[in-house]
Amino acid sequence: MPELDSTTQGSRPKHVMVGSGPAGLRAIQAIRGIDSRAAITLVSEDPGAAYSKMLLPYLISGDMPEDLLFTRRPKHFEQMGVQTILGAKVDGVDTQAQVVRVNGLKVPYDKLLIATGARPLRPQVRGIDQEGVLTMWTLDDATRIRAKAAQAKDVLIYGAGLVAFQAIKCLEGNGRRLTLLLRGDQILRRIVDPEGGLFLEENVLSKGDIRIIKGSNIQEISVAADGRKQVILQNGQALTADLIIVATGAEPNLDAVKGSGIATDRGILVDAAMRTNVPNVYAAGDVAESQDFLTGERTVHGIWPTAVEQGKVAGTNMAGGTLAFDGGVSRNVLDVQGISVASMGVSRAQENHEEFTLKEPRSKVYRRIVLQDNRIVGAVLIGKTDDCGLLLSLMRQQVNVQKWKNSLARNPLDLGKIMASVR
Repeated sequence: MPELDSTTQGSRPKHVMVGSGPAGLRAIQAIRGIDSRAAITLVSEDPGAAYSKMLLPYLISGDMPEDLLFTRRPKHFEQMGVQTILGAKVDGVDTQAQVVRVNGLKVPYDKLLIATGARPLRPQVRGIDQEGVLTMWTLDDATRIRAKAAQAKDVLIYGAGLVAFQAIKCLEGNGRRLTLLLRGDQILRRIVDPEGGLFLEENVLSKGDIRIIKGSNIQEISVAADGRKQVILQNGQALTADLIIVATGAEPNLDAVKGSGIATDRGILVDAAMRTNVPNVYAAGDVAESQDFLTGERTVHGIWPTAVEQGKVAGTNMAGGTLAFDGGVSRNVLDVQGISVASMGVSRAQENHEEFTLKEPRSKVYRRIVLQDNRIVGAVLIGKTDDCGLLLSLMRQQVNVQKWKNSLARNPLDLGKIMASVR
């Protein structure tokens, strides 16, 4: 297998970055901030410019042209002195020889970052690989959904998490009939608590035109003579759709490290320096399994802010600096039928937690704050989310709120007294 030409790299440190998402891009920036001479090679499955996946729904809805999705163009990498291998999937990593195998090449490295992100899960369903049954994960996915949606009247969204609700937001209207199919009994199960999910259903979703089917999986998808999809559920119910969006979750993309000796569980296991069990190999972003700030347990956070932070930590340490990741805090913000929803930290209380809950159906406001040892460790906010940054700050600072608990119990919306005392 030929080796990538490294004659122009001389004795400079060789850094290889696998993945052009937020973690990989931030790591490159961090390395260049310390070492302007280091040789950097970026390997990415994306064939062209790096883009923001968070903006894909706006492309689908027609609210944003494709050109505005791109965060880094090939010329940017050229100006940064970064060699690129684009549109290529890593075949494997040899940690003994310190090479990445990609497209028949051996790419040598001194330090390696794995930032391959996550990939969508596709359930084992007969007929799920047919035309018009799509995930909403890549630019190619978004382009195909936009084209199909232009003629679609009936859209089935399989799943009820963040991506499913992004699909609802960008596809509702224009005469389309949307059906949300849940395998379980709660929407946004990883984001809001059960009571919050029910509040959204009863006070927000029930006012719209979205049909919700709970507690059933797809058994089979077939194509009728007119080209429409015939969907048979495991409960025997039959549905018809022009377009099916599969949004049943995601998992860390570990293909690049299979058989490499790099330790994994759900994701690639890393320490506070974002270093793996192989000392010169790092991981960051949605593929990394790191410590949670609030619980101390290992988890895959899978959110953009954490990916950026981890990329900075990894890049700094790869370049010889010293920086530690102090743990991520899970958080999400989304729009449900025009109502803002935010959550952070623990959304489902355990036995050792205290909870303060407020429900105002008429104003579509719901709030649950979770405490452990008199410190805020979680919150679910519906309808009024403008103070989610304050809550995150209280969590990060681990402020003891014991003397304000009565105030929180009376009105969880009033954080003013607590913030005034800690500023």
